[in-house]
Amino acid sequence: MEEKNDLLWIGEIIKKGVIYNRIPASVAIFQLVYLLGKYHVKLDILSYDSSINRVTFLLEKVYESEKCGLITCNIALSSLKELNDNFPFAVIDCDADPFTPENWKVEEHRKGGFINFDPTKISLYLSQKQEKGYISGYDLRKDLSSESVMNANVLDYLLVHPKLIPEDWKGKYIFFWGTIYIYFGGEFYIGKNRSIDCDFCLEGVLLVRYLGWDGSEWTWCYYRLPYNFSANDQAAITS
Repeated sequence: MEEKNDLLWIGEIIKKGVIYNRIPASVAIFQLVYLLGKYHVKLDILSYDSSINRVTFLLEKVYESEKCGLITCNIALSSLKELNDNFPFAVIDCDADPFTPENWKVEEHRKGGFINFDPTKISLYLSQKQEKGYISGYDLRKDLSSESVMNANVLDYLLVHPKLIPEDWKGKYIFFWGTIYIYFGGEFYIGKNRSIDCDFCLEGVLLVRYLGWDGSEWTWCYYRLPYNFSANDQAAITS
């Protein structure tokens, strides 16, 4: 019974790996078709209009084939584990010093060791005040003091590997409160060659960086803690 539960569990991990672009859908489909084909399981994947639906269909066929004894649980489990292990989760060093723009200084950097970036284990936090309207950055920072917030190292890793970013993060501003900066005046750069003159910022103001979709690519920007944060400004935390 435990092995059958493991089979369902690893199947869900593979499906989520395809959804979040960790596992290429084409590879998952090929390996599942190969596994089922060895045992002459009849398949009609062309009737499904998307890759994830095809992967889901094939996984269901694996479960059915194991249940009726066509494929042993050990063989099915071994094959699915091999597929999953071939595409490990991204490992991010959250203890390293964060990227710091010119004229900025790190005020706080909450280290988190080496983490496996798994979107299924990340929650987007909203305070009660945000759900109803707005909250100041200072108050939000206090609310997040007991949460496992992600730091800016994760943000910068995702900018280099944008395929890992969940699709449903588009349309939101994802903040990485584990790293807080202080601004000292002057010009700095955001994204690709976009200079920002932040003279309108007060020297010594606290800043937090966020990840956002600009309509064509993922990029980062910042927000000042004295300002208000709305329901669209969500904090990435590990769950």
